[in-house]
Amino acid sequence: MEDLSEISAFQMDDISSMTYLRDVTQILAEYSWIYNVRNTEIFIHNVLENIPLSWCEVLTAISDEDLCQLPFDFIQSDWPPSLVSFLIQCQQLANFRFPPKTAHDISINQRRSNYMPVKVASKKQFEIEIMADLIGKICQEHNCHLVLDIGSGLGYLDQLLHHRFSLGCIGIDSSLKYTNAANDRIKNDSCMNSMHHITFEVTHSEKCIEELKSILNEKTDWNCGCVSANKLSSDSLVMVGLHSCGNLTQDMMKLFCQMDEVKAFVCVGCCYNKINLNDFPMSSIAQRAVFNTHTNYPEWHPCVSGLRLAAHGTRTHSVKSLVDSHILKSMFYRALMEYYIQKGRVTLEMVRMYNL
Repeated sequence: MEDLSEISAFQMDDISSMTYLRDVTQILAEYSWIYNVRNTEIFIHNVLENIPLSWCEVLTAISDEDLCQLPFDFIQSDWPPSLVSFLIQCQQLANFRFPPKTAHDISINQRRSNYMPVKVASKKQFEIEIMADLIGKICQEHNCHLVLDIGSGLGYLDQLLHHRFSLGCIGIDSSLKYTNAANDRIKNDSCMNSMHHITFEVTHSEKCIEELKSILNEKTDWNCGCVSANKLSSDSLVMVGLHSCGNLTQDMMKLFCQMDEVKAFVCVGCCYNKINLNDFPMSSIAQRAVFNTHTNYPEWHPCVSGLRLAAHGTRTHSVKSLVDSHILKSMFYRALMEYYIQKGRVTLEMVRMYNL
């Protein structure tokens, strides 16, 4: 594995992309006994029994505080070489996604938007903040002042994008309930005319492309002093999606390739259990990485559990989960329940009856 720690994930060239994807598929295949299994199925697939004994001796001996620092370059020289190698690979891949920081550095630099209520989960707040800053930077680089937000939900991202970067936003969601809630949420916002929410289901089809272009070409009231209406050109926009569920990410990628007016595409997927693996990965570079890794590990193949890693929380969020014993216990009990259901010793009816 080459050292990519000095390269930002947002400044990748073709060579660094190929190197990174090669390393990612390599570690997924080499440690498939970890990554090919859902967290709640660790007992079903005997994951704990696959952990090398030398690893167990180290990991059970260190303090909870040191355990939380494993994602942040914490390694002891007397640890087993195989564990050290695994941790170094994981840390390098993580550093490539995000600049190296300690948990303390990240926590004190986190911002909380005034446009997100307290009830919004901390993980989602963190994701919206990072996403908004990245989109703002990309819009500036491409001189775009209009954002097309697919799967906009309650419109938290759109509101933050407008007030922080003076961007006009068109939010599209397949749920009328969410669209109505988003419009209702901003009704007292003085800039509500810069954020429009529409109910429409986005798929990859010619009909969808025609409908999207019709939406973009509609005469829209952009009556807001924060942004000049003449800058909001439907011929130059950025398509975004935060938590694009299942195949929606792939559909959006195809739309991006076919719509010239979309100058950039920013997306974070989710619900990878709903992805059609026959259409994954779409990237030719990623396909090559998977093919090469499969040559060395013929029994390995991309699977839903491995893909779920992309939707996991950041290192900082994981640290909070480790500190919170309630989260760990809930995960443990659910995994235990999955095991007994699988073995036929517990039924779903029994789970419901005893409120397990």
